[in-house]
Amino acid sequence: MNDGVFYLRTFGKEKRTDEEIMANEVNVNELLGLDDYTIPCDDLPDPFINCCFIGDDKIFVALFHGYTETHYHFIWDVKARHIIGDSLKDSGGGALGDAAVTHKLKSSIKNFPYKSFYSEEKNELYCFYRQGQAFTINPDDVTKYRVEQMTDKECGQMVLIYGKCLVVRSSSQVLFFK
Repeated sequence: MNDGVFYLRTFGKEKRTDEEIMANEVNVNELLGLDDYTIPCDDLPDPFINCCFIGDDKIFVALFHGYTETHYHFIWDVKARHIIGDSLKDSGGGALGDAAVTHKLKSSIKNFPYKSFYSEEKNELYCFYRQGQAFTINPDDVTKYRVEQMTDKECGQMVLIYGKCLVVRSSSQVLFFK
């Protein structure tokens, strides 16, 4: 995130020039039609956007637009350079932002997606928020998802073990979720 603008930047093994890096970078605000009103918290070093790979060519992206307290998620096709979604398939290439899913959260502006994971075994995406919300998303149709409040504690570092057990650091505690 840079001055309220969200970016997706991919990395590879090839050395690239600054111009090649910038040409490949995705401006998520332009893609989704977002303003630049989201400001990160000075207290927290984390961005309000994260991602995880689904195979080699797809990236799940989740972000929190702080000004409107709205969660967004979509899957980005790295090779084709567009959002994957039914509206793109149906319309033959309509507005890219049409395939992103939005969900209004009742939370504070200090909330954001802390970590996302993909479970190959269950073919599910998980997006966990700092203030305890958990999204479970179908990667084959991102409009099919559920949101749960998994804890009322603020979440910190986390790891998903074997796609089954989430271990979360919260203040002076370590929490386990199955």
